[in-house]
Amino acid sequence: MENPGLLFLPSPGVGHLIPTVELAKGLLDKQPCFSITVFLMHLHIPSMKDATTTASYIQSVAASHPRIHFIDLPLVDFPFENTNNPVGFFSLFIDKHKSYVKEAIKSTSSSSSPPATALIIDLFSTTMIDVGKELGIPTYLYFTSGADLLGLMLYLPTLDVKVPCEFKDYRGEVEVPGMLPLPPLVMPDPMMNKKSDGYEWFVYHGRRFRETNGIIMNTFEELEPTTLKSVT
Repeated sequence: MENPGLLFLPSPGVGHLIPTVELAKGLLDKQPCFSITVFLMHLHIPSMKDATTTASYIQSVAASHPRIHFIDLPLVDFPFENTNNPVGFFSLFIDKHKSYVKEAIKSTSSSSSPPATALIIDLFSTTMIDVGKELGIPTYLYFTSGADLLGLMLYLPTLDVKVPCEFKDYRGEVEVPGMLPLPPLVMPDPMMNKKSDGYEWFVYHGRRFRETNGIIMNTFEELEPTTLKSVT
């Protein structure tokens, strides 16, 4: 039997890359037979510090973990002024890579690399579920925040209907399954302006999380037992 190949697609930036690679390392510690490929998206104008840190980190990982491979995706033409919100920017920016991700997966599958058995995306990459479905590859969400935020995002499409006004204008507490009632003003920033594309993308991502084949959460049962029961 051929070694299973796992494909990872983190959002651009070293802050997203490191948690993804640490998960890959952990999987290799448990199952050294895995072959892991990490697809890298690059901003047109990265900060010099971030670019240097990313390059140094990739070199270090490649040297110490030869079963982790990195593939640079082509740059996409995406003006920064296309959105007024970081969530909207990352979501649209990643979506623009769909054709490149598809071709990279097909190229990887047709080479000497082990066949892809799973595509692992992060919270901003749910449009890539379409790529996984088209290529017949199971897609999993790696959610680096805890179960509380995951539960909130999963329930957000329902909240969007139940709370038609802005959360800051809502009189009462926001009720989410598995969580204590929330004062409206403590909702995450992208949810505080329903007219922003960031809010629309949060609703979109929360809806599409349910289309994945599974969710990998950054938590443990003793920390968030009630929330975990509500999202599993």
